[in-house]
Amino acid sequence: MDALVAASAKEAVIGIESLIKEKNGAYNPFNLLIADGHQAFAISYADRPQTIELAPGAHVIGNVGFDEPSDKLDRLRGLVDRARRSEPDRILDSLAQVCRDHDGESVDAACVHTAEYGTRSSILFQLHENGLGRDSASELRYAKGAPCREPFLDFTPLLREMDRKARIVEGESIVRSVR
Repeated sequence: MDALVAASAKEAVIGIESLIKEKNGAYNPFNLLIADGHQAFAISYADRPQTIELAPGAHVIGNVGFDEPSDKLDRLRGLVDRARRSEPDRILDSLAQVCRDHDGESVDAACVHTAEYGTRSSILFQLHENGLGRDSASELRYAKGAPCREPFLDFTPLLREMDRKARIVEGESIVRSVR
């Protein structure tokens, strides 16, 4: 929640890194993606925060630190690289297929199903260079469960709403329902 109140992705990263240092040891390990219309970052935290700036393009971020080797992530990066070569208007469909990957139902799949944990939801977000406005090619899709079982719903209208720079007043409550 602290990242959401920042005025920019860079400001959010600085704030999260500061908060982690201030509350040393208070957080479980996590990976967090933070982006705005100008910059994108990923923060990985285990014993210390590690931040990388992401260049434009498709990225695969898993459940390990950025400097930890992972055969699973290497395999998924290959699938994503092939998906990126799809027709421009089909890239998100191709990436949705990657999200549904089961690789023999193992924990090395993109979509994991085990008794202890698994894929709870999935988001596909394409930020086009012309921004989020009404005439933009940007898209947002969300699967409210495992993407092999739940369809990706079109949340692109939410991007358009964000572009209108709607501001939430402190204390105001907003609830959205998608059907």
